[in-house]
Amino acid sequence: MADEKKSGNAYYSPSTTAAILFAVLFGFTTAGHIFQGIRYKKVPFTWVIVMACAWETAGFVFRTLWTHHSDRNTYVLPEQLLLVLAPLWVNAFDYMVLGRMMHFFLPQKKILGIPARRITLYFVLFDVVYVILAKKAQENRADWKCHSAFLIQGAGAAAVAGNGSKSTRDTGKVILVAGLGFQEAFFIFFIVIASQFHRFVLVVNKQAQREWGPLLYTLYASLVCITARTIYRMVEFSQPLDGSINHSEAYFYALEALPIFISVVLFNVWHPGKVLVGPRSDFKSDPAQSVRMEGILVEEEQVRR
Repeated sequence: MADEKKSGNAYYSPSTTAAILFAVLFGFTTAGHIFQGIRYKKVPFTWVIVMACAWETAGFVFRTLWTHHSDRNTYVLPEQLLLVLAPLWVNAFDYMVLGRMMHFFLPQKKILGIPARRITLYFVLFDVVYVILAKKAQENRADWKCHSAFLIQGAGAAAVAGNGSKSTRDTGKVILVAGLGFQEAFFIFFIVIASQFHRFVLVVNKQAQREWGPLLYTLYASLVCITARTIYRMVEFSQPLDGSINHSEAYFYALEALPIFISVVLFNVWHPGKVLVGPRSDFKSDPAQSVRMEGILVEEEQVRR
């Protein structure tokens, strides 16, 4: 598959079949998440993962077009932006799932002093809240300062995929790696919070493990997939443009496309809507539940002491 003629930002002839396959696969999982969001009445929550799947689908559509016009860079910029930024929506969904699980299963509804409601807000704020500025990142490339993982990666991806000078591309790669590192740093902290949730819920709500267990392990699997993909991207953009990774498309599909697909399709199989049912699943108050679990909270405090 590899050759020495540069195609877009890669030194191989991109596969049309593989691009179409993943466009179709992500299209199916997009439709699945839309249907499940409506079925389980979780549209205000699951629209985030729908966005992730839709961006992946669009990214692979542009990649398919690129395979037919590999001598032109017309489709490289949107393909690069969509596929680099789409996993941030998966990150956001992971944050939202854990926040709702904390609210649903823990009587104290907080971990490390951070309320369940704020878990989602804090992490999503850093990754997604500036999505409306991604266009500015594309237009201005690497010539402005970015203050979130989404903006940093958006500016970096635009600079790398664009037709600018070598200096602009190199700057874009540095920015992109910085954005990925910024994202991974928050991910590590998030994993700590998830492990603390696991420890606490085993104490206070072990009897419901058949409910929260599969969803929590699905969340763990998603985190592993996202981390593998992030490491791959950091290695890719740390290398020169003609580095070994850019000479084989297999790396892209094995370490970028496949992990993200696994991450989103697992939530089709173990959808949060199957477990998080009722007012508490959407951060609505449930006084009866609070009273019922008051004794459990006291027990948990005794265990922690």
